[in-house]
Amino acid sequence: MNVHPPDNRFQVDVGPVLYPGSGSKAAFLVERLQLAYAMYNEFDGAEFALRVPTRVAAAAPGETLHYSEVVKRLARHQVVNAAEWAVSKPGRVLG
Repeated sequence: MNVHPPDNRFQVDVGPVLYPGSGSKAAFLVERLQLAYAMYNEFDGAEFALRVPTRVAAAAPGETLHYSEVVKRLARHQVVNAAEWAVSKPGRVLG
């Protein structure tokens, strides 16, 4: 988590995580997942940088896998202090 107190701003990024790929017709659901990084700096949305085939250079034929496709989704976030959570909810497992 990055914070900038003077402007009251923050950014969280985590990953890689599994993201449900759209458009895949793979027989097994697990094969439809793709790697992504999740990022957010507001409490009502998140962006996912998807790992997709990406051209190395416009004039070159080569490709590599890179987190280059970004999609934005509506989301709701809650930031929790794990130490306080454990004290306020004894016996409860985070998850």
